[in-house]
Amino acid sequence: MGCGHRRPPYVARVREANGVLIAVAAWGRDSQRLAGAVQAALDSAAGAEAMLARLGDRAGTQVVAPGLATLVQRALLLARASGGAFDPTGRSFRSASVDTARHTITVPAGVHLDLGEFGRGYALDRALLALRGAADSAVISSGGQYLIAADWSGARIVGIVDPDNTLEPLARLTVPPGTWAVSMTSVAEARDELIDPRTGKPAVRTRVVAAMAPAAADAGGWSAAFYVVGCDSALALAPRVRTSVVCADGSVRWTPDLEGRVQRVSDSAGSTEAVPARGPGRAPAAAADTSDSSSLRLPGSWRSRPPTR
Repeated sequence: MGCGHRRPPYVARVREANGVLIAVAAWGRDSQRLAGAVQAALDSAAGAEAMLARLGDRAGTQVVAPGLATLVQRALLLARASGGAFDPTGRSFRSASVDTARHTITVPAGVHLDLGEFGRGYALDRALLALRGAADSAVISSGGQYLIAADWSGARIVGIVDPDNTLEPLARLTVPPGTWAVSMTSVAEARDELIDPRTGKPAVRTRVVAAMAPAAADAGGWSAAFYVVGCDSALALAPRVRTSVVCADGSVRWTPDLEGRVQRVSDSAGSTEAVPARGPGRAPAAAADTSDSSSLRLPGSWRSRPPTR
C-alpha cells in the first residue's frame, strides 16, 4: 500500500432469508450512503426470496407482477434449453406456461413451481441493483452462489469446494473484471442428494460444478443443469449457452474460455497439479477472496465483459 493511499469505505452485513444466509460486502465513497444501500440490498434479496416462496404455493392461473412473469419465463426457457436437466416444476416444465402480455403464470394442479438455484441467484441479482449509485464494487453471496461486481487490477478468486473435504478446494477460479456470478452445485452445497428431474433418480455423474455467467440467476440454473447432465455434456453445452463452467468428476476440467483462469488444486486421486491462474491470490474453499478492498474499484456501469486471456 503506497503512502497516502486510502481505502474506500467498506460495509458488510448478513441476513437470513428463506432458510439461507445472504451476505453483502460493498465498497464506496460515502460510508453513510453505502450502509443504507447494503441494508436495502439485503432487504431486496429477502423480498425476492419471500416472493418466490409464495409463488410455489399456488396452482392454476395467477396474475403476477410483470417482472415475475418474465423471470418464470426465463426459468422455463432454461429448462427447455437444458432438456429438462433444470426443471422449476420438478419434472413437467412443459405443463407450465407464462403470458408476459397479460402477466399470468399457469401451473396445473399438483405441480409445485420452485425456481431453485435460479431463483436464489435472482435474489442476488436484485440485491446488486439496490447497490447501484452507492457502491463502487460489491461481493454478494448466498450458499454456494457469488455475485461479484468490480473492476480491479489484482485477482478475485473463488474456491470450488471439494464435496469430500469441504475445508479444501478442488480448484480456484479467478473471476475476470466486470459483473460475474459463480454458482456451485454439489452434495456439499445442497446438503442432500441431488435429483435428476428427467428420471426422478439421484444424479451421480458429477462431484461438483461451478458455472459462471453475467447474471446470478443464469449461473444458478445452469450449475444445477450441468451437475445433472455430467461433465462431458456440460463442457459441450456451456459454450452454446454462453456460460463458462468448471466441472469435476474423475478429474477437474473447464471450458476453453477459462484457460489460464483455473488453478487445479487436487484431483480425485488426491494428487496436486497447478495450472497457473491469471493474477496472484488465494481463497478458502467456496469463498470469494475480498481481502484487498483497494483493488475492488468499479468506475462507471457494472457491465460484464468476456474473460480476457
